[in-house]
Amino acid sequence: MTTPRIPIGYRFLPTVQETLIKYLKPKIVGGILPQDNPLREVNIYSCHPSELFNDLEDNDEDEIERYFYTTLKKVNESGRNYNRKINKVGKWDGEYPKKILDVHGQVIGFDKYFKYAPIEIQEIDKTMEWKMHEYSIKPELLPQGIAEEKKNLVVCRMVMKMKGNKQAKNKTRVIRLGKPQPLSCTNAVPNMMIMHPPQINYVFTTAEQDIEPTSQTQGDFLLGYLGS
Repeated sequence: MTTPRIPIGYRFLPTVQETLIKYLKPKIVGGILPQDNPLREVNIYSCHPSELFNDLEDNDEDEIERYFYTTLKKVNESGRNYNRKINKVGKWDGEYPKKILDVHGQVIGFDKYFKYAPIEIQEIDKTMEWKMHEYSIKPELLPQGIAEEKKNLVVCRMVMKMKGNKQAKNKTRVIRLGKPQPLSCTNAVPNMMIMHPPQINYVFTTAEQDIEPTSQTQGDFLLGYLGS
């Protein structure tokens, strides 16, 4: 079978509502996911974020965006806070929760914004930066009896961006980390970088996508989809 390819000028660009309804909810409840689903499940809190882009050493774009599933881990079982530290490497700072609404203005999920903060600056951290939106479904909209681990499953939209100075942009984009890291994200999930987005979500764009928090994009989706 021929591997689907994304036409030049197109990107995998679902709305936040599509992300919740078509990609996250079916993953949690065991429903039907879109064909050629490009999202791979990784533990983003087990490695430096550059490992998630290691297959793009020859890419000459200043900004690259990718989507992943990840399961959040609590600091302690009885608490409410999640562990967002990467052991001896760095942490994801921020949160800034924002409600995700359906077309009727009903809350169907949440969007949390983070920036990666290294504990000790490595060579890659001098030229690149990472930002992330974490999408989660409102717990009350999930069926009863869902395992706790499934409830903690989220979709992360991560962006790797070159820092805005000529010296950084003229350096090679080969990603090499200076020290041994925790369990590799990529080694844990073979072939996770293969992108086969379904054609329904192809969006033609000529402008760079803004990863900074923006006003909520509304999609033509009903709350009933989440309860089905």
